[in-house]
Parts: sequence; structure tokens; C-alpha cells
Amino acid sequence: MSVIETPWSGLLEDFLSSAKTDLIIATPYFSYVVLCRVLDQSRRNIKIRILLGKVTAQTIAEGTTDPIALEEILRQTRNVECKCIEILHAKVLVADSFTARPRAIITSSNLTKDGLRSNIEFGILVEDSLAKEIAQKLTRYWNDSKAESLSREKLASIIKEASGIEKRTVQTRTFSSFGVYVPPKGKDIARIVIAERIVRHVVDELRQTCGELIRERGLETPVTQSLLRKVLSRDLSKNEFEEVLNTINYLTGALRVSNLQHLLENDIRKVNKSLRMLLDDSKPLSIRVDLALRGEHKLIGGAMGFISAMLFINDSRRYNIYNSRVLEGLRRVYGPSVAGAYDGETYESFNSLVMQFREQFGLRDVEADWVLFRLNVRR
Repeated sequence: MSVIETPWSGLLEDFLSSAKTDLIIATPYFSYVVLCRVLDQSRRNIKIRILLGKVTAQTIAEGTTDPIALEEILRQTRNVECKCIEILHAKVLVADSFTARPRAIITSSNLTKDGLRSNIEFGILVEDSLAKEIAQKLTRYWNDSKAESLSREKLASIIKEASGIEKRTVQTRTFSSFGVYVPPKGKDIARIVIAERIVRHVVDELRQTCGELIRERGLETPVTQSLLRKVLSRDLSKNEFEEVLNTINYLTGALRVSNLQHLLENDIRKVNKSLRMLLDDSKPLSIRVDLALRGEHKLIGGAMGFISAMLFINDSRRYNIYNSRVLEGLRRVYGPSVAGAYDGETYESFNSLVMQFREQFGLRDVEADWVLFRLNVRR
């Protein structure tokens, strides 16, 4: 038995890839990114049973169920079965339940990016007899009459029903990914397939409702770039550095408070050195991002969101902030195969696609982030 705590995405990948016969996965919530990893890491001859929470027209209409992710599960008909049980709250994974040496993970974490990487989560990894007992109990719930099988046909019927439900507002305002409020207005524009007219609708809506706010809080690249470069060219005290970063954040809204707090836990000289490397355009972008993520220039709190935010602050015309909301917005425009950004190469691919989206719809730099974020907001 061993204790698991976040981040545990690497352990999950090892757990999935080492399965020999079957996988049982019980989780109320999951992200599309993690789902792709589950399916990719599983060998073709492995039987996968996925037990989810409630899936109804109402949960799809309200945005608590992602129909695109479910469609991807059900497309794997050769190896994958999916059932739903309304009262499920367990987060459990079992590998090789048919063998004499099964393994199981019991965790507080949903299979979402935040659950694997940023939330404070704990769990345990168990083997053999205890794992076998867990597998038997999960199988009992799997076979329970309350567990309803979910097929592609049934999901299509639920989605059709959901399209006729009036979407209710579950929040009064929404943050864009770089911290500025986007006032919600009108009906939900998220659809299973995003047509160009829907994107245009969101662009028009945001310009009408938030145009002044965009201009007021819009990023002035020359100003922030000059300020950031000036900071990095000097040896500042921690207090001076914090004051300048707060000024930059006031102008851009690009950094979370937690980013700033973590950043200031580092030695300021190391911060300067790392940021100089990251913003050095003479090196390939993918290499710079990898060095900042997990190389010698890694900082406390320096995850992909922070790294991409600093690139965005330095030059918003060339870079976009990476986060799950914007990624899901891209997937709703270009399809579910758009990859998440976990290293320099995948961030570069993500960023290129955002630039393509910006050009395709004639958006300003800040607007692209707003629109992609809004495409993924369901009410």
C-alpha cells in the first residue's frame, strides 16, 4: 500500500499503461484531456468499464456533463462499456481485476486536470487481496439494476432532448482566462459541433456587451513588454519586483494571485534568469517552454498556465494563455483531436492553433482568448 498525492498524473499513466487484462474506472467527473489519456494508454485488447454519475438532458443542458467526451468514450465500442449510476460519488480505478494480482487506486480526485495536478488530493494504491475486494464491490455496483448502460444511440437521444431545454444561468458573471469579467448574456451558445455562425455570434455578443471593458483592460503590448524587459534587466529587491509584477497584472489581468505568491517564493535572481531564458526569442519556443517546465529553469509554481501567461504578457500578439477552458473552446471549433499542452511541443501546437483561430475570425489578441473561453461556458 502506498499514499498518493497531487500531482499524480505520471502515476496514473503508469497505472493505465501497465494494465494487462482490464480496467474499471469509477468517477463522477472527468476532463476530455484525461479521458484521451485513459483511452490512449490502454492497450487495444484491454476491456475497459467506465462507471459515471448521472447523465441526463438536464445535466448536458446545464453543462455538468460533456457530451463530446462521452461520445469519444462510446466510439470505442470494441473495448469500452459505459454505465451511469445517479448516486455515484466514488473515485476508484482497478487494473487487472481478472488476475491474481490486481491493483487499485482509491482517491479523492476526480479524473480532471485540476484533480491530477493542482488540487490538494490524497489517495492510496493497494494490491492483491484488498484490490480484488474493491474490484468485486465495484462489479456489484456495475451489475446493479440502478446502473444504466449508455450507448451512442441513447446519448444521441439525450443530446437531442437537451437541445430543447432552456438553459438556466448558474452564475451571474464569468471570468475570462486572464481574469477579466465577461458578463453572461442570452442563451448558451455551446453546441456539440461549433459552426462558424455560432463563433460569429459569440464574437458579436462579446463586442456588444464587453467592448468597452475589452478596450479598458486590453493588453498594450509595447507598454507591458517594455516594463517586463526593464524589470529583467535590473537586480530588484523582492518588494520592488512584487510591486512591478502587480503593476503588470493591473494592466493585463493575466496572472492569478496564486501565480504571484508562488513566484515570490523563489530566489529573485533565479526568477530573473528563468524569465530571461523564456523570453529569449533566439531559442525555439518548444525548448524554452520545456526548460521552464521541468529543466534547470523551473520555478516554484511555474506550471504551463504561468509560463504561457508570461509569454502572453510579453507579446500578446504572438502568444496565448494556456488553460483547460480555452483548450475546450478550440476543441469545439476544430474537433476533439486537439491535443492538450503538457510540454513545449504541445504548447507550440496549441498556440499555433489559437493564432489560426484569431486570423480565421478576424479577432484582436485579447478577443481570441475571450471568445474561446466563452465557447466552453455553458449555463
